[in-house]
Amino acid sequence: MKPKMYMGIDIGIDGGIGFIDPHHDLMGVYLMPVIGTRGKGKRAYDIHGVVDLIQMWNDHDIIAIIEDVTFMPTWNKHTLGLQYGCLYAFMGIFATLDIPFQVKQARVWQKKIFEGMPKQDTKTMSALVAKRLYPDESFTVGKGTKIHSGLTDALCIAAYCQYIFGGK
Repeated sequence: MKPKMYMGIDIGIDGGIGFIDPHHDLMGVYLMPVIGTRGKGKRAYDIHGVVDLIQMWNDHDIIAIIEDVTFMPTWNKHTLGLQYGCLYAFMGIFATLDIPFQVKQARVWQKKIFEGMPKQDTKTMSALVAKRLYPDESFTVGKGTKIHSGLTDALCIAAYCQYIFGGK
C-alpha cells in the first residue's frame, strides 16, 4: 500500500503546488510551472511541467484540492477563459493519472484554515499560517525576501486537503 500525500493547488499563473504527508510534514512546495520569463511578457502554464511535478510523487497515493477560479473585476473574457482552461487542464491531468480531487472555492478552504485568526487580507493570513506550520521554510523565490503568496496558498490548500481527507 502506497503512503498518502495531500496536494494543494493555487491555480493562478503565479500560483503554486504544495504537498504534505499525513503527519503534516511538508514534502514540497513549488511555483506553478510556466513557460516564459516570470515578471516579463507573456507566460503560459507548462502542462508537461505540471505532470512531471505530480509524477515525482507517483510512489504515493495523492489526493488533491484545486482552488476554483474566482472572477476578478479587472479580468477580460480572454483572461477568464484562460483561468477556466487551466482548471479543466488540471482536472484532465488528475483524471488521466487517476488522482482523486475536489475543486473548492478559496473562501471554503480559507474559512477552515484561517479559523480563529483576526481578519486581515488573505495573503497575509496565508503567510502567517504557512510560517506557523513550517517555521523553517522561507516561502520566498530566488534571492527575494517577500513571501510568495502562491506558495503559501498552495500549502494552506494542501493542509485543508489533509484536514478533509485525512480527518485531522
